[in-house]
Amino acid sequence: MVILFLLLSAGEVNQDVPLWKKLSYSVGYSGGICYRGEDLLSSPTTLYDLIGILACYVYLLHSIELSAIYPFGDGKGIEVGVGYGWAKVRKHEYVSYHFDLFSLYFGIRKNRHLFKVSGILSKSIKEAVGDTIQYFRGKGMGVKVCYVYHLHRFFSVELTGGSIGYRWYQEDLEYNIKLSLWGVGVCIGYTFNLPGGVRWY
Repeated sequence: MVILFLLLSAGEVNQDVPLWKKLSYSVGYSGGICYRGEDLLSSPTTLYDLIGILACYVYLLHSIELSAIYPFGDGKGIEVGVGYGWAKVRKHEYVSYHFDLFSLYFGIRKNRHLFKVSGILSKSIKEAVGDTIQYFRGKGMGVKVCYVYHLHRFFSVELTGGSIGYRWYQEDLEYNIKLSLWGVGVCIGYTFNLPGGVRWY
């Protein structure tokens, strides 16, 4: 918090404008394809279905993020935000996992480039189908790094890397799995300013 305060105090912006007006605000949705990781890989049922084979190695990751951006001038700034993500990974016909991801991130902007690091807390439900449907809960923590390139004010592409480790308790058995976050995605977002603020784009 002290570091963040010093950064905000050093900005090359009009000091007569209140802090909350100096900020830009961003809201966006991103969808991406990520590698499952070794713990969640599955085997294809046929060698002739290319989409089915691909689905054994990757999954879709969705996320929504809200952030505030403080500009320093000359196309530079810092960004702090929160996010929520979700994914479903089908291990095989009888087992699937549902993941919820809650993140807090810090980023550095330079013109159209954004580098950010996120800390993630997550919870998951394992659904096992047999004679009856059973549900098992797990909790996890992880870190991811992300590079975002803004193609337009509303569109950007991103590369993400990281993982989340989960601890599971199933009856008397405790075991661990990892969800991989290595992947590529597309973001649709909107960055806006309040009257009197500094425009980012």
